[in-house]
Amino acid sequence: MREVRLTWSPENLAETEFAGICQTCEYLEVLGHLDISDDGIRQLVKVEFIDGKGIDDLGAIDYITVESPLPPHQYPDVGGEGYIVITNNHPLSTNAILMHDITVLPPYRLGREGMVINVRGLPSGVSTFVKLAREILPPDSIAVTAGKEVEEGLANILTDKQRQALKDAVAAGWFEIPRRVSLKELSELTEISKSTLGEHLEKATSVTMKWLVGSQQV
Repeated sequence: MREVRLTWSPENLAETEFAGICQTCEYLEVLGHLDISDDGIRQLVKVEFIDGKGIDDLGAIDYITVESPLPPHQYPDVGGEGYIVITNNHPLSTNAILMHDITVLPPYRLGREGMVINVRGLPSGVSTFVKLAREILPPDSIAVTAGKEVEEGLANILTDKQRQALKDAVAAGWFEIPRRVSLKELSELTEISKSTLGEHLEKATSVTMKWLVGSQQV
C-alpha cells in the first residue's frame, strides 16, 4: 500500500480552475462522497463564504452544481458557513473517484489557504493519479509513505464504507454461487443507493483481490 499527500499553495491554485473557489470561499471542505453519476460526483461539503459571497457565486463556478442544503439546515447566508450537497465534475475529482485501485481520503479542504488531499491505494494506481495530477493541476509538493500499511493488513486499504459493504454483501449471500441476492435487493437491505453500493463493492473487491495475491503487488 502507498499513501500520498498532495499539497497546492494558494498562489498555485490562484492560477487554476480552482481560483473560483478561492475567490468565493474561505474554505470548502469535502466531508464525504455520496454518489457518482454521469453528471459528476455528489459531495457533502462544509463551506465558509468570504464576505459578500454566497451560494449563487459558488453555483456560478463551471464545474460545480449546488444541489441542496444538508437537511434540516438551510443554505448559509452570504458571508456565512454551513453544510451543502454539491455535484463536482472537475476532471481531477472525477478521475480520482473512478479509479478502482485508489481512495481519496476525506475530509479534505481547499480555499484561500490552498489545498491538501491524501490518496491511498496500490502503488500503480497512486502513480497513475500523481501523473494525472501533474498534467491537470501540478501540485507544489508530494509526500509519499509506503510499507507500514502492508504490515498492518487489509483493514488499512479499505474505507469504513467499503469494509461495511463487503460485510453486508457476504452476510446476504452476494458472493455465493449462485448469488442469493441481487444488487437491487442488497441496496434495499442496506438502505444504500444501488449505484453507490455497487461502487463500494467494485472498489473493495478489486483492491482486496490484488492484496490477497501478494503484498508485493500492493
